[in-house]
Amino acid sequence: MKPEQESLRRPVLRQVGIMPREFPGVGLVVKKSAAEAAGFKAGDVIVSMNGQPIFNIEDMLPIVKSAHGGNVNVVVDRTVDGKVQQVPLTLAVPAVEPGKEDGPIDFGIAWGRVRLTHPGPWEQVSESATTIFRMVGALFSRHSDVQAAHFSGPVGIMRIYYSVFQAPEGWRLAVALSVLINVNLALINMLPFPVLDGGHITLALIEAIRRKPVNVRLLDIVQTACALVIIGFMLYVTFFDVGDMFGDRRSAARPQGADKPAPEQTGNPSAAPGASAGGAAPSQPAK
Repeated sequence: MKPEQESLRRPVLRQVGIMPREFPGVGLVVKKSAAEAAGFKAGDVIVSMNGQPIFNIEDMLPIVKSAHGGNVNVVVDRTVDGKVQQVPLTLAVPAVEPGKEDGPIDFGIAWGRVRLTHPGPWEQVSESATTIFRMVGALFSRHSDVQAAHFSGPVGIMRIYYSVFQAPEGWRLAVALSVLINVNLALINMLPFPVLDGGHITLALIEAIRRKPVNVRLLDIVQTACALVIIGFMLYVTFFDVGDMFGDRRSAARPQGADKPAPEQTGNPSAAPGASAGGAAPSQPAK
């Protein structure tokens, strides 16, 4: 299934209707909130509400909405002295104001759980290179919807950096993104394409085999043509980067309830139904 194509936006990709699990973990408890009064602590994992098992944050929404102004019995997994214990809590859901029944419910929890890992340099480089090869492989696969328009140039990359820094632990995400971009540039630079370092190496090997230099006039024509191709490709992807920017602004200015947006995957664990905190995750860049 493909959503409707918007003008000045990148070509849409097929959707399979599968969303990632939004982990029902407590990342932050706001002081003097209903969650703090109930006894929630950062690091808790909600197991059930009113006897119903909770696997995804979405599972909590109907239970919490049906308890406006009432109490919800919650069971959480809490790690105490290295052991996981189940702790029962009673959450008093704030009453909703008239006319705002469909709005978000803020009881003082930002969702998510941050786990820090420390991969080595080679592991990071290997993962980045694998990601890049998969993207290029999808570009040339006849079974894929990925097109050149889905790559990003400098405008798109800076936009992604801006989004990354809005998220918790944004500086860590920015470092990981920088590794991906640098490995990306290094691999592209080694392609046997004139005007790139890989092209210069290829020309040097050709001259070594032929034992004479390549015709200067021919070399000038080839390098100029390749430079124009690269510049044209950068302008092409930048056009879609700018289109994404204006498209996001139009979406933000659209009146609430004017249409029903498709579910959006978010990389910020604090973004969830019923929570007041939120943020968007950047798409993966490819240059």
